[in-house]
Amino acid sequence: MARAGEMRLIGAFSLRRHPGFPEVPTAKEQGIEAVELSAAGLFAPRGTPEPVLARLESACQAAMATEGFRALTQRWAVLPDYLGRADFARRLAEHYADHAEVLRALACSPSSKETPMPRRIVDISVALKQGIKSDPPWALPQIDYHDHRMTAPPIAEYFGIRQDQLPEGNYAAREQARLSTHAGTHLDSPYHFFPRQDEALVPGGRPSMRIDEVPLDWCFQPGVKLDFRALPDGYTVQPEDVAKELDRIGHVLKPLEIVMVNTRAGSRYGEDDYIDVGCGMGKAATLYLLERGIRVCGTDAWSWDVPFSVTKQRLAEGASPDIIWEGHRAGREIGYCHMEKLHNLEALPADGFMVACFPVKVHRGSAGWTRAVAIFEE
Repeated sequence: MARAGEMRLIGAFSLRRHPGFPEVPTAKEQGIEAVELSAAGLFAPRGTPEPVLARLESACQAAMATEGFRALTQRWAVLPDYLGRADFARRLAEHYADHAEVLRALACSPSSKETPMPRRIVDISVALKQGIKSDPPWALPQIDYHDHRMTAPPIAEYFGIRQDQLPEGNYAAREQARLSTHAGTHLDSPYHFFPRQDEALVPGGRPSMRIDEVPLDWCFQPGVKLDFRALPDGYTVQPEDVAKELDRIGHVLKPLEIVMVNTRAGSRYGEDDYIDVGCGMGKAATLYLLERGIRVCGTDAWSWDVPFSVTKQRLAEGASPDIIWEGHRAGREIGYCHMEKLHNLEALPADGFMVACFPVKVHRGSAGWTRAVAIFEE
């Protein structure tokens, strides 16, 4: 295009003028301290033997001296300079350093599409399983398992064929479950706690959100783990306990972070004493989190509160009925969600990960099952 007069060349960013366009000055000749050189070369895997590298280096130098190579570069209007391994490596390092400085000045960062980060996902959910002490007797899940052979006769009858005409007489495995939305690892909505929420924020409060109304943004946020495993069973966590643990791990809460409580109950899941062990979050401690913008919390215990058996004993000793479900009742003042029956929290650090806990969309439900996970970008 330049030779045809369709484009006017005003400068070259090379070290010297191009012989094909001797009238075009370099940028440095025009007072611009800028040189931009294209680099092309051969790269070998780390650990390639030295004799192989030396042979490749010699072959490259010899190839660039051939008539065929010179004819090719002339046709492309390229001015090649041969650099040995050491000089080529130094040139690339300078090139990368110059570009990094420009990118930093422009506040640019690498595209995630170009530089994908390795991702590690840690399961922090329990499996829905019958036959273990995961809940009180009246809340235990019931699962009927139908294997491939069991489902084959009715489907063969439906299609009007013999069972032996199905692959090895098999059809499909499936399960029929009867369970509460609070079975297994689940996310409770504000509606589970009380008919109204946000009474501390709006005069008279507002109708509590059900699980299919919970903002999905709440369910995918940075995670924080509070380690309360050393607290005694039945202990009611107070605001000062939360503040002390946050100070220990050096974390300042940010709005919408997902705060999870690791208790002794996590190590007892499925055992006879599971629903009766672990500490619980009191109302004041829960409000401490909510007043700092937290909207999703979680525990590896059966309940966000202290075990029911502990509450029952305290009532028998003369405590006020206000202690019943006091942590849950914090949602009456500021609406929030919490997860129960989390698992494997001891495998997590205090922070530095994302939590995903999207609930199953149960129409007008008080809770939804969730496969909660912690996500690490490494």
